[in-house]
Amino acid sequence: MRRLLQSFLFLAVACLLFWLVQQGYNAATRKPESPVVLFASFESGVNGSWLQLRTDSTFDFTRASLVGDDDVTRGNYQRMDSILQLDRLPTQGMLKSRTLLIRSNSQHKPSSVWQLDKNGQVDSSLAVFTVY
Repeated sequence: MRRLLQSFLFLAVACLLFWLVQQGYNAATRKPESPVVLFASFESGVNGSWLQLRTDSTFDFTRASLVGDDDVTRGNYQRMDSILQLDRLPTQGMLKSRTLLIRSNSQHKPSSVWQLDKNGQVDSSLAVFTVY
């Protein structure tokens, strides 16, 4: 019984050390995130999706679910006036187009993000994201 306890303690300490080394490596290699310049989301009952655009021309698209893990897609974007061009799409979620249109309200502040079809027209059958 004593030998079993020693083996268990050795294994627990080894796992803890491995985890600590891994966390230190992840923290050391993680690129600091730049500030968010646009945050837009779409709520669909128990699920949600949101898009974060950052000052360094990167984006995070998160698909969240009440049950299951969040799915995050990271990539780069180019902005030309009110048109955004993403370099990739998530495999799941409400974002289906790589080309997006930012519409502004009467105070010239971004209010919504619309998805465009291949002809550059708003596709009203796809989700519209609200800017906050």
